[in-house]
Amino acid sequence: MHIIKILDENITQYPVVAYCNDEGLVRLRNEDEWEVVLAPNDTENDGTYCIHQKNAKTIFWYNPKILVEKKDAINIFCYLKNHKGNYIGLVNNYLNNNKYKIFNYHTFKYFNAKIDKCYPITNTSHLDFSKYHKVKALIN
Repeated sequence: MHIIKILDENITQYPVVAYCNDEGLVRLRNEDEWEVVLAPNDTENDGTYCIHQKNAKTIFWYNPKILVEKKDAINIFCYLKNHKGNYIGLVNNYLNNNKYKIFNYHTFKYFNAKIDKCYPITNTSHLDFSKYHKVKALIN
């Protein structure tokens, strides 16, 4: 069992489970990328995960327990998974055969893709202007 240690064990921590590039593509973290987001004013972690976009210093928050039905995801900013890749984008409309038109906020372009899983982005935080801090986790 891994225990994440920080200076104050009472500070709520959220795991960074993935990284987003400047094109809106999301990749899962590697084995050696143990990072957490510290939330000093939160009382408990509600199961929310973080996706970090390094260049924009932005955290995208989602809860893996909250899935949106694909057809109900229209006009919702989401973390989208499919067999070809993972994305962050706004689901614009349903096309056909499980394909959706998606707006990519990172490139300001639309693209079409199938969606296997759709997690709503529950919040975004800019690390320079928020109460949150991303740090390397110490693993024992």
